[in-house]
Parts: sequence; structure tokens; C-alpha cells
Amino acid sequence: MRIVDLIGCMGWVAAFLAAIAAIPVAGLFVGLLTPLPFIYYVSGLPFRHAAQFVALVVGILVAVAMAAGLHRLALFCLEFGALGLALSQLFQRQASIGRVIFYGTAVLMGVGLLVIVVTAVAYHTGPLDVIKTYLDRNLRMSFEAYQSMGIPPEKAAEIKAYGDLLRRTVLQIYPALMTIGSAFVVWVNVLLSLRLFRAKARHPEQWDRLSDWSAPERLVWGVIVSGFSLFLPFPSIRFIAINLLLILMTAYLFQGIAILSHFLNRFGAPGWLRVVIYFFISVQQFFLALLALAGLFDQWVNFRRIGKGNTA
Repeated sequence: MRIVDLIGCMGWVAAFLAAIAAIPVAGLFVGLLTPLPFIYYVSGLPFRHAAQFVALVVGILVAVAMAAGLHRLALFCLEFGALGLALSQLFQRQASIGRVIFYGTAVLMGVGLLVIVVTAVAYHTGPLDVIKTYLDRNLRMSFEAYQSMGIPPEKAAEIKAYGDLLRRTVLQIYPALMTIGSAFVVWVNVLLSLRLFRAKARHPEQWDRLSDWSAPERLVWGVIVSGFSLFLPFPSIRFIAINLLLILMTAYLFQGIAILSHFLNRFGAPGWLRVVIYFFISVQQFFLALLALAGLFDQWVNFRRIGKGNTA
């Protein structure tokens, strides 16, 4: 363990985390890249040495953040440090893209759930109450921000009613939102990690054709079962069904993006066109739904005319 690597990793991690606190909105997206320094510096190390390196970096930065009263940044550092360690080890074991996304998401969610449970125990309450309190605080802050802008009273009442509806909706699909958000963070860091590996001449050979990736065929049964379960007169089953359906359709959204990437590569689309296409996809929900449906029906249509052996 070299001191220069330790300092370098702490510097990059601190910079990414500082962006979350210093830059409104955009800083959060910059902060999502925090796992990258961990991946870069521990890549190729045995698990024991990698774990010691990450634990030392996380321990120092968490202590500094807690001392400064930045508890949220301390939690981010803990979560992203664990994710960086997990991804680096999965890369080292030459896991497939599907397994990397799956296990990376599981690790990030596991640490997040652990934080929720520990917080609930510390405040002598339940995990669901912690989530409700977090949502209520954020919605209240948003409502107060609108009020400070001098909006009319009738408009303020409308916004408050919308906030209450949003709160109830989020509580119904919070497991899915947590899973999808974690998968998105993992996906972004995996794609950017490939550039790091290319720079270090250690690009995983099995990832040369990411545009050919397909979800496991058996997932379609989960979509069918959860879809029909939405019509059952049991609230608890419908709760499970809607969350499972959203998670599975997100997997097919990734497959739809792979299909789009396949055809962009096939027809040699220039970089500027790719940026425009992905921008419209990110801001228009209709295109996201279309890609998810394309990924789902690719199980039968096989748009790319490829085999199904690359789903693991």
C-alpha cells in the first residue's frame, strides 16, 4: 500500500463528495462517480489488501465528514467505498456484465438498507418510519422553497396536494426506486470503469460487445406473473407486483439501450448523433418506455439476430 496512492484516492473521493455539497443538483451527479477512484486504485490488488486500502480511505474521510457535521457525505462515502471495492473484485474475477450489475446493485442496496436499519435503531423507530421521515423532510423543504418564491396561495395549496400524492406514490414503489437508482449508479460506474481499464491496458475481453447483451430469458416469466398479479384484490400482493414489474422492466430498458447501441454501431453513427439521441431518451419518458418494450420483445423477435448465450 503506497502512501501516494492512498493520498491520491482520498483526494479524488473528497473532491467528488465535495461536489455533492457545493454544487446544487449537478453536484449529485458528479458525486455518483465516487466509486471510480476506489476502482482505479485497488484494481488488481488481492481482496485483503484492497479491503484494507478502502477501509482506511473510507475511515479517514468518514471521520472528517462526521467531525464537520456532514453526515450525509459520510454515508455516501461508506456506500460508494463498498461499491468500489465490490466492482473492482468482480472485474478482477472476470465476471460477466450481468453479474457485475446484479452484485454491484446488491452491495449498494445492502449498505443502504444497513444504514436505514442502524438509523432506525439509533432513533428507536422502524425502518419504514425513517423512510417516511426522510421523504416528509424533503417534500417540506421543497414546499417551503416554493413559498419563498412568493407564489399565490391557491397555487401553493395545489403544490402541497401534489406533494402529498407524490409522497404516497413514492412510498408504494420505494423498493423499486431504490433498486433502480442503485442499478443506475452501478451501470454508470461500470461503463466509465471500462475507460479506466483501457487506459491501464486491462480491458475485460468478455465485454468487447456490450451492445449484444441480453437479459436472462427466464425474467420474462417474472414480468408476466407480476403483470397479472396487479389485478388481484390483495394490496400486499399488488405492492410486491408493481415493484417487481418496475425492476424487471428496468432490466429490459438496459437491453433496449443495448439494442439501440448495436444499431448505432452497425450504421456507424457519429458521436454528435449519439449524444442527441441519448439526450432525447433521457428527457422523454416515451422513449424510455419504447426502449423497455423493445428489450422485452427482443426475447421473441431477436432484433439483433444474435444468440442468447451472453445473458449471464
